[in-house]
Amino acid sequence: MAGGVAGYLAGRGGQGTAGIAVAGLDRAALSAALDTVASGGAVALPAGNLRIIASHKLADGRLCREYTVTGTGQGVSGWNGIDCRDGQGWHTELVAANPPETAGYKPASGGALAEAFLLDRGAEGPLDPAAEQGLLKGAR
Repeated sequence: MAGGVAGYLAGRGGQGTAGIAVAGLDRAALSAALDTVASGGAVALPAGNLRIIASHKLADGRLCREYTVTGTGQGVSGWNGIDCRDGQGWHTELVAANPPETAGYKPASGGALAEAFLLDRGAEGPLDPAAEQGLLKGAR
């Protein structure tokens, strides 16, 4: 929980160019997946398996993608993250360790910290598939 709070607080500035660096995460691979994988979709990354939970448009117009990474092999079950895109590319703005998934259960969101982050930034509810694809195509 402390790591999640630290990740949330570190990302509060939100518009910085660096975002949050996540150990072992290949920034280029994550950015490519965020640009192409639809919500609900999954892809294997060098740091683990990425599953996109949802896309949101913030009050400031930025597109943010909520995701989870599992199978990290780092003694944890993985983490939830939110990356937001600006004119410079994708930036990790929230990272929180996640509890192990129980059989057959996959959360619909990244948890309370992710919801607080999105509400704090005036995010619209999860985008429908057509709106999400339209915004993602604008990134390519």
